[in-house]
Amino acid sequence: MKLKIINSRAFKYEGQCNPQERFFEVFANGRVEVDVNPEIGNAVPCKVWHGEIRRYTIPSSYTRKDIETFYSAHRAQFAKVVKGLSIEWNGSNHVGVLSDTATQAEEGIQYDLYSE
Repeated sequence: MKLKIINSRAFKYEGQCNPQERFFEVFANGRVEVDVNPEIGNAVPCKVWHGEIRRYTIPSSYTRKDIETFYSAHRAQFAKVVKGLSIEWNGSNHVGVLSDTATQAEEGIQYDLYSE
């Protein structure tokens, strides 16, 4: 799994108080990307809402180097999320479902992003 950094710089829209959030985005096909949320407010794509794409918010203080270092140190955890992420039909939507191992890895990633 190679990390693809689409946009590592946080930016702030004119008139907004805070910069847009940046995310690690993990896809079921094994892709891991870093990008900035282009939406103001709480809008998210439906694949994120339904858990098909897993998102982990990156602290605003992280530089590109910090992002790369974090990913390198946690590559095994990202791999566990990918391996344990399945897309299933729940009767009305396709949703992402995590195995117990993937859930633990995801929780570890989220915790470590803000505790290091």
